[in-house]
Amino acid sequence: MGTKLKALEFFCGIGGFAFASKEFSENLELVGAWDNSEHVIDIYNRNHRSKAVQKNLDAISGHDIAQLDADLWWMSPPCAPYTRRGKQKHLADHRTKSFLALIEIANQVRPKYVLLENVVGFESSSARRALKTRLTGYGFWDGLICPRQSFGMPNRRKRYYAVACRDQFELSINPPVASTIQPCSFFLDQDVRRKVPPEILAKFRKAMLKVDMESTDLSVFTGAYAKSWVFSGSYLQAGEDIEIFSPREVLNFLGFPSEFEWGEETTARQKYKYVGNSLSIPVVSFLLSEVLKIEASRSS
Repeated sequence: MGTKLKALEFFCGIGGFAFASKEFSENLELVGAWDNSEHVIDIYNRNHRSKAVQKNLDAISGHDIAQLDADLWWMSPPCAPYTRRGKQKHLADHRTKSFLALIEIANQVRPKYVLLENVVGFESSSARRALKTRLTGYGFWDGLICPRQSFGMPNRRKRYYAVACRDQFELSINPPVASTIQPCSFFLDQDVRRKVPPEILAKFRKAMLKVDMESTDLSVFTGAYAKSWVFSGSYLQAGEDIEIFSPREVLNFLGFPSEFEWGEETTARQKYKYVGNSLSIPVVSFLLSEVLKIEASRSS
């Protein structure tokens, strides 16, 4: 392939997309990243050379985006309007304002590719319909991908993904099916795990999702992990104790590299929140590889 694709990352969080893109540095250059949160921007910039900017994406300028002349946009807009536990207000939720603004700007700027990630539930939302009807002149593939099913990671984290390609209307993307699943023990860290407090066990023990070292089926970790004790992630049964997976271990389940740094000022509660809102890097890497195949076929 000739010239590198230039990429933008919206709602960048702690940088899952940026880590995935490093695998494709010969063909892909990250030229900009934004997020609403000043703190996650600080964490992002601690880990990546491409400096992210704190910005209210509700009011981002189309002119500023156009100046970067990017070929590929990645976005992970707020998921709360679509979650099963939420009110499912979809486009009536004020948190979708930035997503809709970016779709309108994309229609004006016309990047080659627009990629999106969100929770299960987005696929049946009015936001998905808006994505496919308002982003005109693009071919689409979308579907649900789970890193456990497709890449042998032990944790379930099924998510909705979409790939939109300008002026190419036949898109075929087939996620792989993993032949084996790595056990939980493969991803554990030397960090000292905290034990679940006795008063919490007395109240929630029977309802908590518990796994052992060799488990290959961990529940999805949400941003409420170790705060909401039921249905926010799995806990490790170690003899008579039940332990809380460390933030580093949850990062491992998502495929983050060992060199990732939080910064001393980041609390445990913040770490779990940010990881719960982050990406499965193997899935993002797969989608980027598929886009680069499409780009190579278009250039030949």
